[in-house]
Amino acid sequence: METWLRNNEHTIKTLGVLSAAIFTLIQYFGHTHENRVQQTLTLYKEFSSAPLLAARNEILQELEKQQTFFQQIPIKPPSETDADQYRKQWALYVVNRINTNPDLMVQVNNIFDYFDALQICVENNICDKKSAQNLLGVSAKEFMDNFCPYIAFTRYNQNINNEQFATKSNTFSGNACKAEKFKPYFQAP
Repeated sequence: METWLRNNEHTIKTLGVLSAAIFTLIQYFGHTHENRVQQTLTLYKEFSSAPLLAARNEILQELEKQQTFFQQIPIKPPSETDADQYRKQWALYVVNRINTNPDLMVQVNNIFDYFDALQICVENNICDKKSAQNLLGVSAKEFMDNFCPYIAFTRYNQNINNEQFATKSNTFSGNACKAEKFKPYFQAP
């Protein structure tokens, strides 16, 4: 046995170094993942604290006000022309509510900025994508669904024309907002 150990000493040392390297890599990547999850949890905590909580509450109150408008729209419009007309009415209603309430506009933009930052965090591997989606994906999708007309207005309005507005937020939400369908309502001829 001693002879075998002496003859294979180099191989044994090499295996020892490889084992140590593998263990070190496992530890490193384990800590990296933990750090990403921790950063995601930190951003989630921020989403649930002031001032974003105040913004979310104001937005929720606005959505409750929109319920009266939504109750007037039939679940299944009789024709595609009627559906387009209802979509246009809703889009103009949402944009008008935001544009006539500067506080609401600030709050909505704050939430867009938050989801933009979250997507950038995920893209740069600072945050954990799976954790971020599990914690905030539904909120992002719901937000994008409700305020998609405002995104279209901001992107396509002749006075604003900001094609990149809320792009990262929309990516994080799984591309819930199809702003192009609202483009004809806001784009100058």
